[in-house]
Amino acid sequence: MKHYYYSILLLALATLGLSSCNKPSSDRESQVIALVTAKNASDGSFYLQLDEDTTLKPTNYVKSPFGTKEVRALVSYVDKGEYEKKSSDVIDYDRSVLVWSIDSLLTKKTVASLGEEEDDETYGNDPIEIVSSWVNVLEDGYLTLCFEGYWKDPNKKHLVSLVTGSDSSNPYLLEFRHNDYDEGEANTGVRYRGIVAFDVKDFLPDTEGETVKLQLKYKSFSGEKTLDINYKSGDKTSTESMTTSLQSLSSGLAVE
Repeated sequence: MKHYYYSILLLALATLGLSSCNKPSSDRESQVIALVTAKNASDGSFYLQLDEDTTLKPTNYVKSPFGTKEVRALVSYVDKGEYEKKSSDVIDYDRSVLVWSIDSLLTKKTVASLGEEEDDETYGNDPIEIVSSWVNVLEDGYLTLCFEGYWKDPNKKHLVSLVTGSDSSNPYLLEFRHNDYDEGEANTGVRYRGIVAFDVKDFLPDTEGETVKLQLKYKSFSGEKTLDINYKSGDKTSTESMTTSLQSLSSGLAVE
């Protein structure tokens, strides 16, 4: 499986224009770096979902670079204005964009709890930290998280999972799990940073205009933590509206 090293990807995206000498300087200065969902329309055409309400149509891509897969991605683009609808379009796109660079994030489905003991064995119970970051967001049916963990060997795969149904009395509880496959003692080695997106569309309730409280539980370097996420259908939820029941979120992969 491909390895994902997004601590350097963010820097690469931010400085991409420096190596694009054939692009107008005005374009370089107006680049936008964003978190999107890369999608295919029913006719196979490629587009980007920027947020719950805004679609972007790349002018320099005919097909998705990710094939038929729907994935979360980091993109650097230039906004070219309101999209002029074509008769063949099956979607009313909002904006035309010129994509400078796009790279997929590890995008996964949630997994069902197997019971506490089996969850520990299968999904792991090794420490992991959620890092305060602009990419931590619940939107378009995906929960995207920036995390840090310790790797003795950065080429050895670790497993990250989002577990549902671990507490029958709390249907809105999610558990973020890390399995280092017994690579070594916790909190030793090099601290690496990664990004993962989980498809939670089947988990999220239709709140019918009301706000419900989702809880995200995980084992951090300093003990158990729980994030409370205020969620309303159709709204974007960022870390600014997520609160932790313990300490403030702290601020470093082969991962699957």
